[in-house]
Amino acid sequence: MRNEKDALGTLALPDDVYYGVQTERARQNFAISGLTIGDHSHFIWSLAAIKMAAARANQEIGITANREVCLAHAKSSIALVTILSPIFGYQKTVEIAQHALSENKSIKAAAIESGLLSNEEADELLNPMNLTHPVKCSTLLNHYTRLKPAQAVKSEKG
Repeated sequence: MRNEKDALGTLALPDDVYYGVQTERARQNFAISGLTIGDHSHFIWSLAAIKMAAARANQEIGITANREVCLAHAKSSIALVTILSPIFGYQKTVEIAQHALSENKSIKAAAIESGLLSNEEADELLNPMNLTHPVKCSTLLNHYTRLKPAQAVKSEKG
């Protein structure tokens, strides 16, 4: 165990985890409430409605997005790693993100190199267009969580 400090005090953390005291506090707090952001779908839909209104307002005054540039940014975003967390667990997800950042690679390349996903699986699961569609995203998560049960969350449960 190692001790880490923040403004609220000191916490003991296992030596084999990559996260720090703030993440541990968040894990403890969410465990108390039992809630996740997914439990507040009205909030998510509200954010989406605001973004849609902003996009429509921009379009009305002639500002439009370059679809290819937006897709390239989305595909290279480190945020893509979040879709892997429910499937492989927090620890493996952090390892993939750290590998991608340290080697200047995409999340897709890092996930394939780790052996957790094949090229075809990574193409489907890490496709930003699939992840922005609620039904497709939910279907993909359900499929891969069932497909890879031996790897899912194993490292977090000991």
